[in-house]
Amino acid sequence: MDLKYAVAVAALTSVGLAPRADADAFTYSNGVYSAISATLFPNIDPLGINDNGAIFGVYGSGSGGVQGFLDTSGAFTAINVPGSSQTIPVGVTSSGVVGGWFSSPTVRQQGFVESGGNYTIIDPPGSIYSYVAGMNNSGDITGYAYYGDSTVAFVESGGLYTPVAVPGATFTEPLAINSSGEVAGIFGNGSTYMGMVQSFGFTEYEGVYTVLAPPNGLSTFIYGINDAGSVVGISATAASGTNFWAGEAFVYSGGTYSILNIASTTGVQPVGINNAGSVFGNMNPASEGVGFVETNGTYTTINFPGAIDTKITGMNDSGEIVGNYTPYTPPPLPEPTTWTLTIVGLAGLGCMTRRSRRSAPRSVRA
Repeated sequence: MDLKYAVAVAALTSVGLAPRADADAFTYSNGVYSAISATLFPNIDPLGINDNGAIFGVYGSGSGGVQGFLDTSGAFTAINVPGSSQTIPVGVTSSGVVGGWFSSPTVRQQGFVESGGNYTIIDPPGSIYSYVAGMNNSGDITGYAYYGDSTVAFVESGGLYTPVAVPGATFTEPLAINSSGEVAGIFGNGSTYMGMVQSFGFTEYEGVYTVLAPPNGLSTFIYGINDAGSVVGISATAASGTNFWAGEAFVYSGGTYSILNIASTTGVQPVGINNAGSVFGNMNPASEGVGFVETNGTYTTINFPGAIDTKITGMNDSGEIVGNYTPYTPPPLPEPTTWTLTIVGLAGLGCMTRRSRRSAPRSVRA
């Protein structure tokens, strides 16, 4: 896999992949914000929420590693593949089956499925390692496997692995899968733009591939697909250059591209699209920003009260949202001795000012 491409993917999918020590987790539902508290799970960072309200994400394990968790109505369960140094869940079904990937001192990267405390490794025949990018509500998984000299994308369903490869592509990267088994992702054909690997979007269903290339797009990244086949993504344009987040976010549905017109921001990062057709994501994602939800052209801002930064990481079909926020921390008050020195200094400055006024020469009229 090309290094520039790998770095680009890591940057574009960075929201929520590692716990933020300076941020707190929250939920939002029907206009009400609630902070998530988990005493035994430090620095939790939610990554998504299923239709039953179960929240999955990662936390700092205390040993410097990152492990997963599942929050079901306030009951937290660790999602830790035995022997792993990090475990990253990417989805959870309505029945509570968790899918994701892990790494360890002896395993570079491997997919897994967890159900009732039992872990099943996603191990395509002959592969060296595997990566899980998405899971649908039926438990079908999409990802890719590495074979030493090649990387092969796949869909796993019931133990059967089916390859996914855009015809003529130099790489195919699946990123999401809906309940019908339709896959959405990106691919490349060896072309570049501004020194970067150029990528295009695609969908695949029962062996039929559709290329997604918005009219103004130089390079495209895909974030999600819902059960109706609507895809959300973003494209770098001539104006944005290599900065994807300053490009055009879009929804592709029924052969039509709709641009998300989000005003007064320095950038936008879509996170996904639910089965109600609502797009959710973040404005000004590289620094202090707020989340947004777009439904039929109407935009709702998600901004945790008193926060200086709010990021959405997931939303279910009922509109329940999870994410993290950075609370405002007022500057510390000066120590009493500092106040005393400040007052003395100001008083001294006042005396000097009065003296200079008295000693200043007066003008004499002729």
